[in-house]
Amino acid sequence: MSLVHVAAASLAMVAGAWLAGSAPSSTIPGLALVGLGLPVVVTALFPEDRKPRTSAWSVINVSVGGVLLVALLFIFYSFYAPAWVLPGAVGATAVLALGSSLSRHQVPGKRLIPVWAPLLFLPPFIVGLVSGAPSSDSAPIATDATLNVVTYNIRQGFGSSGRFDLEAVAQEIESRPTDVVALQEVGRGWVISGAADTLAWLSLRLDMPAYYGANLGDLWGNAVLTRLPVFGVANRHFNSEGRVPRGFQRIGIQTTGSPITVLHTHLDHEDDGDTVRASQVVRMLEDWGTTPRTILLGDLNAEPDSVAIRTLANAGFVDASPDGPLTYPASAPEDRIDYIFVTPDLTVKEAETRRSLASDHFPVWASLAGA
Repeated sequence: MSLVHVAAASLAMVAGAWLAGSAPSSTIPGLALVGLGLPVVVTALFPEDRKPRTSAWSVINVSVGGVLLVALLFIFYSFYAPAWVLPGAVGATAVLALGSSLSRHQVPGKRLIPVWAPLLFLPPFIVGLVSGAPSSDSAPIATDATLNVVTYNIRQGFGSSGRFDLEAVAQEIESRPTDVVALQEVGRGWVISGAADTLAWLSLRLDMPAYYGANLGDLWGNAVLTRLPVFGVANRHFNSEGRVPRGFQRIGIQTTGSPITVLHTHLDHEDDGDTVRASQVVRMLEDWGTTPRTILLGDLNAEPDSVAIRTLANAGFVDASPDGPLTYPASAPEDRIDYIFVTPDLTVKEAETRRSLASDHFPVWASLAGA
């Protein structure tokens, strides 16, 4: 493996890492580009002959790489996915590969990777290029004036008992007719859940296109599932320094009447976060701009008498379930922190907070008229 090949592959990996972190829509193409360079770089870490010196060097490389991987995983999950982790991992791997190539002479005629091997990575690369938000061209339009919505903090699929069970979450969502599903704490590959993409699984299981709002890297955030046509999908982030990165989604939904705007969020969870949550609510209201026919829902981590909730009420939002039951923790509820709010031009026909142990939160469901 020549130094030129390793250098070119390293550049491809660096470019892929940058692309993966530049925008959610480019994550898959970026990772595919990293995959194109990875087999060449990895090959450079292994000797092309059987000399003891190069074998020992490979053992050192593999050992250092393993320690580095564990360290990066620890940093990733301990500090909520800092943006530098992927570029750092790619850069460290490239440096090791270049160092390995420089440390030994190339053996003529030896080739551990055939020239066609990178073609194996073309399928995921092509899939990444054509992937995007689900198309809503053929999505059904609501046939009546009722819109059913649910907000649910799914705790990445872990129930109150600590058992990972996405099927229980799916069955809970299916227990009432629902047009719009707003999910918080959606994990997309965390080690603690077996690296499962909970959003992809639930989207397929419920047969509902998903719209994701990443907050911690690309692996944790909020999501909206709906079969209705959507437009103007956006994900905004709060600038709350020193806090877990959070944000809110804004999605337009087409119905037989006028469009509906959905604002979906998961606010700061710290005990001393009243001021932070209030500022996050103000940020959402600034984006909202008094748009009519709006639903604001999610895990607000705020009690009904808090500044954040009073701010929403002062802006004209109506609680779909005033004096509703407590929602958290599901095993022994003590707080009401999960809400569905609507503007006065939407009427709440029915609302329900369902007791369930499929997560550590209860789901809140509402049927709205005027849609």
